[in-house]
Amino acid sequence: MDEAFKEKLKEKNIVFIKADLTQNDPAVSEMLERLGSQSLPFTVMFGAKDYTRPVVLRDLFGLETLLKVMDEAK
Repeated sequence: MDEAFKEKLKEKNIVFIKADLTQNDPAVSEMLERLGSQSLPFTVMFGAKDYTRPVVLRDLFGLETLLKVMDEAK
């Protein structure tokens, strides 16, 4: 895990959870379906104040994009 990413997690008090589709977890498949995604990688950030409107990043993106979204997270 990149150091800038780890620092941002700590700074913003964000909990990182990795879901692994190779383990055939029905909860992971259900979440992908609910959020309308069929592509991987897939990143979702749920806000502490409004978890009903997650920020979704689909496909490939860079660290800069991820850090920006983390900064904008509510």
